[in-house]
Amino acid sequence: MKFAFTSAIVSTVLVIAGLADLGSAQSPLASCRCPAAGTPARTYSRAQIGAAVTAGAQAPPRTIGNYPHTFGNFERILFATCTGQTLNEFPILTTGPFTGRGPGPDRVIYTSSGQFCGCITHTGAPTAGGFVPCLFTV
Repeated sequence: MKFAFTSAIVSTVLVIAGLADLGSAQSPLASCRCPAAGTPARTYSRAQIGAAVTAGAQAPPRTIGNYPHTFGNFERILFATCTGQTLNEFPILTTGPFTGRGPGPDRVIYTSSGQFCGCITHTGAPTAGGFVPCLFTV
């Protein structure tokens, strides 16, 4: 039980610390690891994150399969470096860039200026359509 509690604290610290330390879309300082129900977690490299943010930031004014769009953050996920800014979401896939079909459960969150804020996933969310943050790995 002590291990589980300690693990939860470390995970929380990694999420908050990772969010506080992330830089621009072109050079996020961490990779994201998103949980996957019944399968291994999905891990996204710095390059994959940067490519997804860049694709989303370059898409407006047109959209690709309804993305990007404003992230409502109804779950009140903390994005420390992006507090008070309008946030956008765009799919991130392990198989390559999102092209309009099959967005999958994972998203990158970024500001309108293209600053990377974090990764989120529908996997494991307590409500249908909800999100939870992915963990950061260094």
